[in-house]
Amino acid sequence: MKRKNPVQLRPFIRELEEAEIYFELAINREDAISVMIAVPGERWEVDFLDDGSIDVERFVSSGELQDESALKNLFSRFDERNFQIEPPAKRGIKQRKSKKIK
Repeated sequence: MKRKNPVQLRPFIRELEEAEIYFELAINREDAISVMIAVPGERWEVDFLDDGSIDVERFVSSGELQDESALKNLFSRFDERNFQIEPPAKRGIKQRKSKKIK
């Protein structure tokens, strides 16, 4: 059952614009629209879900700055080429066939 959410997407975006807070919209999952927000020292991810709920995740900087040597470490930790992942079918995930757009 969908419930009426006190924070709707459009008024939320208007509030961000009025406050001059930088944001981007993204679709990272099938059941939500994400608002990615950047403020000094923080980043917020606000997901407006189809069921009317809202997920908020907040990332706060430690304030510690690093030099370019940190990039090598980050790439070695998160480069997808370093991971062996089983095909989706072996993990029990059904793949959707994409529709051709005419």
